[in-house]
Amino acid sequence: MDLHLGDQRVLIMGSSGLGAAIALALAAVAENVRGTVVSGYGHFIPEERLEYLKSQLLQFLAEDYKS
Repeated sequence: MDLHLGDQRVLIMGSSGLGAAIALALAAVAENVRGTVVSGYGHFIPEERLEYLKSQLLQFLAEDYKS
């Protein structure tokens, strides 16, 4: 089974251990992975760190991912 995602953009956000581990694992099957460690939240980023989430998503979506 081929799980290669090619040049699809992938944004991973999570706590220090989990977010970094998932980003590293996805980097094996995708060419454009960015992982972000989010501190200061307990469980649900959109509820607990909404402004940070919005800023990261806007930055990620604004990037020219083909370059």
